[in-house]
Amino acid sequence: MTLRVVDAAGAQLCADTTAGATLTCRIAPGSGAIAVKVANPGAAPAEAMLITN
Repeated sequence: MTLRVVDAAGAQLCADTTAGATLTCRIAPGSGAIAVKVANPGAAPAEAMLITN
């Protein structure tokens, strides 16, 4: 799985492509509107759950 967070203009704020089961991204305060993109480049289906704080 890959996780990518972008701002309203499409600029990447952070990304995580580690092979583990948990992907994390830290967003700076005041970043404004964001979009979260999750992709599964693998051959097998994978489940994704987004948790925000």
